Amino acid sequence: MFRIFTHRTLVTNTTLPRITVPVKMQYKLQKSQQKQDVKRYREHETNHPKGQPIITCKRKQFNHYYGTRYRPLSIKCLASAGWKHKKSSSDHFTLNPFSSNPSFNNDRTFTDLEILPDLVETLKDMNIKDPTAVQAKIIPYFLNGKNVLCSAETGSGKTLAYLIPIVQNLLYSQYQKSGETIPNQPSAVILVPNRELAEQVYNVACDLCKHSDIRPHYFVGGRSTKRFINNPELKKMDILISTPGSLSKLLTNKIYNTDMVKYVIIDECDTMMDDSFMHLTSRVLRKLNVESSLHDGLELGTQIGLFSATIPKDVISTLRGLVDLESLERIQTPAVHKLMPHISQKFERVKSSEKDGLLLKRLHHNVLKSTATMVFCNTSSTSSYLSYLLAENNIAHEMVNGKMPQRVREGRYNRFQMGEVEVLIGTDILSRGLDTCRTQHVINYNFPSFLSDYIHRAGRVGRIQSQGTGFVLNYISNIWEVDLVWKIELAARKVGILDNVDANIRKQLNKINTKESSFI
Repeated sequence: MFRIFTHRTLVTNTTLPRITVPVKMQYKLQKSQQKQDVKRYREHETNHPKGQPIITCKRKQFNHYYGTRYRPLSIKCLASAGWKHKKSSSDHFTLNPFSSNPSFNNDRTFTDLEILPDLVETLKDMNIKDPTAVQAKIIPYFLNGKNVLCSAETGSGKTLAYLIPIVQNLLYSQYQKSGETIPNQPSAVILVPNRELAEQVYNVACDLCKHSDIRPHYFVGGRSTKRFINNPELKKMDILISTPGSLSKLLTNKIYNTDMVKYVIIDECDTMMDDSFMHLTSRVLRKLNVESSLHDGLELGTQIGLFSATIPKDVISTLRGLVDLESLERIQTPAVHKLMPHISQKFERVKSSEKDGLLLKRLHHNVLKSTATMVFCNTSSTSSYLSYLLAENNIAHEMVNGKMPQRVREGRYNRFQMGEVEVLIGTDILSRGLDTCRTQHVINYNFPSFLSDYIHRAGRVGRIQSQGTGFVLNYISNIWEVDLVWKIELAARKVGILDNVDANIRKQLNKINTKESSFI
């Protein structure tokens, strides 16, 4: 018996040949494809004369000019598109300033906002003549007893936006109040994430209240907290500024009487509401009994304000149960979550082994020119390493990080602010809220892992009272940092909002760790 093999059977059982393409040829094909994409991308530019350069690159074909519009952007068309390749070292691009500080976009005066004449004169003594954009928006709401969630760009004057209406309302209540003030019974509580910011807010409050009977006070704890609890000081105070950890201990031990608290401010609320601070912040808010008193009216209840330059998307759900969400007026300035148009920002793709030499060369030049410079690291150990490196190279500096004891850390930031040194090294503890108007340069030795941190670091320059616009220098040495650079460059070319600005530290760290593990 014979078996018949059909044509279909023969074809099915035949092994097809495998064609492989050499790696070099694949690379050439990819490069050719990228050039074609860029060429097609450029063909969609609007046909008008080139305006002011917004992005200037080492490779000039990737320059971007003001007023130029393209079809929807893709990563392949960016100057930093190939920065994950090891041969991209020494490439760079710069975001050039193209507009004035958006914080000044306001045509109203303090008199228009119905601020008391005495307060207006005090503000003039502080060299503040007109309100900024965020102050013009916030002050009327707060004077009318509204609870606010405010997000405004860094360096826009948010501290005075809540201090001015609080002081004015306290002045009105003092005119109506009879009898002697009870010690340790504040009328306003301001929560901040660190001692440097607490001291700064206290100094601003003192300047604002110097011609009145309103008494600011601040407490940040440290080694003396236990001694203070055992032997509390009785002091008359109207405004109390503190960190959540310190204030929680004092409230637990009933050092302060909060029955008459009318105003609660949470400054830098993106940090105060993330997983690293939230348990302390919520504990303080519950002790202040904020949520239960919001419906009783301004005279009997508590008015709350939350302020930050970056607001994570889940902040509303985080506040649920602590604050009456329906009572919150959300106020946002147009420049929130955008790159500041008046700050020059340079991104350099470098090798890790090159960063120390580049940093030392830059800092030697800045010290010689008396240019106040802040250097940011991602960890306390890296900041300590840089401190040793600068000391070995005779560069006078100060260092601040969260792991330093209070007695060691105290006064270091102030020495930089007073001009005793030109270089300050630190972690992101220095990037939140501090009025670093003396700072002219920011150097990200470690590029931040989150867009919110980049916004806050860049906001150390170009503030409303700064001299000059400032300069931000970024060293990009790891491939996982390039993803963030892509987001920044895309936003710069679109002149749009930065995508997915989130400040929930632990949640984001889990994402970063997962991403890094994929490269191992």
